[in-house]
Amino acid sequence: MGLYSDALQKALDDGHIDHGDVKRTGFANGRAATPVSPAGTGLTNSHLTAAFAEQIMTLQERIEYLQGKKQTRIIAVCGCVGDEGSSTIAHQLAVAYAQAGLQMSSVHQNGRRAYRYAGNKVHNTLVIDANLHAPRLHQLFGRALEQGLTEYVMTGVELEHCTKWLPIRDFALISAGSGARTVSDIFKSQRFAGLLKRAAASFSTVIFDCPAIVVHPDVLAMLTHLDGIVLVARAYRTPMDKLQRAREIIESRKGRIFGVVLNRSRLT
Repeated sequence: MGLYSDALQKALDDGHIDHGDVKRTGFANGRAATPVSPAGTGLTNSHLTAAFAEQIMTLQERIEYLQGKKQTRIIAVCGCVGDEGSSTIAHQLAVAYAQAGLQMSSVHQNGRRAYRYAGNKVHNTLVIDANLHAPRLHQLFGRALEQGLTEYVMTGVELEHCTKWLPIRDFALISAGSGARTVSDIFKSQRFAGLLKRAAASFSTVIFDCPAIVVHPDVLAMLTHLDGIVLVARAYRTPMDKLQRAREIIESRKGRIFGVVLNRSRLT
């Protein structure tokens, strides 16, 4: 089955998703399709069901497999039409990378231990809420919607004042921000490009939570800076034609799809 998971195969066998539709969208050929269950909030994975935590780890492992030996990874997570749980997936994937980064190596360089994933990077993981239409990451991390991406790009606030450091070491959040926003101006600006450059130079992993691509294709403005996109579909809710359209939008701009998360699928 390649990168198929048992749960996705079961969804196909149960008749909810047609085999022909999956073949037409191209997701069955060399791409991850990871089904997960609903998640709550929090900074750690300890409260999650074992099945959900395992699937998040599987998604992370598949991204690493596709990335090869590249030390820095810049990932976007987005749904297709909305209300598919993409913010939850971005939140938990970021936590998984942050926790993995704490597995220190025994090698000391200039008095500092190197992170397993970080290589020569200064910090571990940065997660950025780029869903300016319906920001949610700040809620998942238990933070107020204060200065964030909008203020940094549009008002010139220093990056340090927009970055919230989280309890896991060297794990940071940049929220969407609370100011008025013109989305196209933000993602096409020089300050946003500068943010991407600084983030890639400082963090081993950068994860963007982006809006549903069929409704708000904001992620396309940053496509050339991304290593890949994780698409999120909701079982029994996301129409197959919209999933296909999301794939076409990305690939028409020569973007890379790391995989598809089939959220809220039955795991048994």
